[in-house]
Amino acid sequence: MPKLSAFSKAELVAAQFGSAVTSYTQHARLQRHAAHQLLALLPEYQSLLVDLGTGPLWYKALLQQRCSQLLALDLSWPMLAQARAQGVDAVQADASQLPFQHGSLDGLYSSLMLQWCPKPELVLQQVAQALKPGAVAVLSTLLQGTLAELEHAWAGLDPYRHTNEFLPLAYFSALQPGFRDSGIELELVAELVQLPYPDVRALARELKGLGANTVLGQKRQGLTGKGFWQQLELQYPRQQGLLLASYQLLYLRMRRL
Repeated sequence: MPKLSAFSKAELVAAQFGSAVTSYTQHARLQRHAAHQLLALLPEYQSLLVDLGTGPLWYKALLQQRCSQLLALDLSWPMLAQARAQGVDAVQADASQLPFQHGSLDGLYSSLMLQWCPKPELVLQQVAQALKPGAVAVLSTLLQGTLAELEHAWAGLDPYRHTNEFLPLAYFSALQPGFRDSGIELELVAELVQLPYPDVRALARELKGLGANTVLGQKRQGLTGKGFWQQLELQYPRQQGLLLASYQLLYLRMRRL
């Protein structure tokens, strides 16, 4: 099978999230938490605020309180259609090729989009170049260790990896000196969030409802249906009887000096 290009991977992710346009909001527990945490890092007011990887834009009112004009950017047409239906200007764009001139942006907000980009460093460079002097961009992403319990459960069934590999905190820490040399202050704040689920199927349904079901990987060969879920359930680690899923969050705040 030929290797997918970076653009093809981006299109695949866009299609997956676009297919979840009607179910995303009801399953977005982690996304709600991350969105509100990220808002606290955003300055009180910008004239133009870009929401990069806008999704269904359920937090539109909160963002509009911080700006005079909100612009939604996403690679998924269904997600952009929802933004436009809410009266928000929306543009289809790849995060690694932002359609802005250097030094033209007042502010940028991007919640839990960066981890789906093939080259996060390139996205951050694009954002940095677009910021005006004094302007701020805030982004959140998932780190290595996310869904570690699910990966552990899979490891008890076969030797293959079935969850996405997220980048470690060290990857982003290593970027700080280079951005500082280019006039960008990059602050990093990590957070562990653990969400409870009644069973593994509930976790799977939530991931599918978010369009993030690629983290489930492929079912083990020869094990399907009820047997598959029972075996995965037995392998899943618990804390005091609770089935928890860990999400390692990282909040990034970029400011052009």
